[in-house]
Amino acid sequence: MFLATTGLTEFWDTSGDLVLLGDWCLRYDRRAEWERLRYSVLPNPWSDPQAIETAAAYCGRVMESLLDSLAARFNAIHSVRHSSRYWRMLLGPWLLYYVHALYDRYVSLKTALERYGGARTVVLDRLTHTTPFDTRDFVMLACGPSADLFNLQLYSQILDAAAWKPAMGREVSASLEPRSVGDLSWSRAGAARTLARRLKGQMSLLLSRILQPDALLGSTNLGRPDLLRLMGAMAGRGWALPFQPSVRYQTQAPNTDMRRGLVDIPASDEFTSVLVSTLAVNLPLSYVENYSSFRRTCLELCPCRPAVLLSASDWHLNESFKFLAAELGESGASLVGVQHGAGYGTSKVIPQECFESSFTDRWLSYGWSNGTGKTVQPAPHPRFRPLVSGRASRSRRLLLVATSHPRYLLRFESQPLGEFGAVLQWRSRFIQALPSARRSDLVVRLPVNADDSGSFQARRLTDSCGAMQFDDGHRALRGLLGKSRVVAIEYFGTACLEALAANVPSVLFWDPRRWEMRDAAKPYFENLRRAGILWDSPEAAAAKVAEVYEDAAGWWRGEDVQRARRGFVERFACWQQNWLECWTNVLEEEIASRRAREKR
Repeated sequence: MFLATTGLTEFWDTSGDLVLLGDWCLRYDRRAEWERLRYSVLPNPWSDPQAIETAAAYCGRVMESLLDSLAARFNAIHSVRHSSRYWRMLLGPWLLYYVHALYDRYVSLKTALERYGGARTVVLDRLTHTTPFDTRDFVMLACGPSADLFNLQLYSQILDAAAWKPAMGREVSASLEPRSVGDLSWSRAGAARTLARRLKGQMSLLLSRILQPDALLGSTNLGRPDLLRLMGAMAGRGWALPFQPSVRYQTQAPNTDMRRGLVDIPASDEFTSVLVSTLAVNLPLSYVENYSSFRRTCLELCPCRPAVLLSASDWHLNESFKFLAAELGESGASLVGVQHGAGYGTSKVIPQECFESSFTDRWLSYGWSNGTGKTVQPAPHPRFRPLVSGRASRSRRLLLVATSHPRYLLRFESQPLGEFGAVLQWRSRFIQALPSARRSDLVVRLPVNADDSGSFQARRLTDSCGAMQFDDGHRALRGLLGKSRVVAIEYFGTACLEALAANVPSVLFWDPRRWEMRDAAKPYFENLRRAGILWDSPEAAAAKVAEVYEDAAGWWRGEDVQRARRGFVERFACWQQNWLECWTNVLEEEIASRRAREKR
């Protein structure tokens, strides 16, 4: 019996019984190679929401124990004396992804080998193993276009470390294509693709060095006009981080001597032992070999030493920002986080929420509070302004906002993990349930780069439902909302918040078992259900679209609909006219707090 762990069909042994580790092995672009084969697919271990919750809690404990051990070792490796919080900000985002991803691969393999004890599989030659450059590179390796090969590396390392050698069959060699490195800017990665933008970045850098602002602003999810308003309200005391040229890595290969101390961390169980054994190869270069040069360059590029550093999403994948935040936090600067996704405050399992609040001094939510009075503070966000337009009711467009998931699990959270095929089936069922007149009005908005992980959504949807119009996701959603008669959304994400806040006729639908909400949020979703906005099946959602379509605006203005919408938006997508004053007050309070600490 052969166990296929990835979608690399060229490595499958099809001469006998074939077992696939999961649905991710069935690449749609390679279906001609597997659709006539006889095979079985192992059950998804994460189909039960309780299993996701248990796995996330376990991974959280493993991560916390490793952070303490790694902090001590990295201080020794680099001859520094940084706090645990410093290394939490620097290593934590990668460790969160890595522990979760590796645990998923470990559980899948262990389950398969317990069920099929005599199964054999291929392993990747160690000489071709790849070390990520940084956290972003790891995410792309694990879930991007080259995900199959890198995940074959992870499965091979687990088999070796867990001593499951009877399952290790022939060894195969394959190498990843060369990857671009050093794509690490202060702000948006695409902001320097033109000379004009480079010049603007240099001008902004010069001004920030002259002004010496008290607060530096990373990614805020503010539109440019609102960002300029905030900077103006701060009268030069708050400034957006300027774009800088890419920081290049000096070393692009692991140093065995430097990494030797990473593999002797005590392990409390088999999985932790497996994980520790893989650190020598898989821990990114930016934290080991390139740490000193990267840190030095980032600090040289910083235009000032502010009292406050604010950001929404830079904490996870922007290495230069993370280095800067760790250094500034160590020197006493206040770190302010801002919500950047819909799952915060709503999803039952969302590990990044706890992680971000663990090192920030204040964290601004879209309106909700955790009830403890610690860290999380509701703050109105201008991205949720109501949309004022008379064009929507005259439009014939039915906009379906679609989602995407990587084929390989990256993080345990309350989403359809390992079951994206079911999400695609719901999408097809919704479209097929629409009357023919509505299908001709339909435009499906796919996420940007929806097919990078090999899901080939447009092709699959066309094959199942026929030809249709697509939007590639590059245009701002807000602009499309104002030009659509009805907006249908198949998942719970930021698009839901934007549509409800924009106050456009919206029909939402998803499987509540796969999108599990925390108890405090459930009443708000129940109100949406009672108002006919949220549905638990694609057919019911399609029927609602057909029912209200001709007078969608009239339905949407109904008292029950608006009451449910307003209650939800006030809690999870808050906007107020005085948002600028609220944000300015937060920054001024944190600046004053830092200055007061300096005087003590």
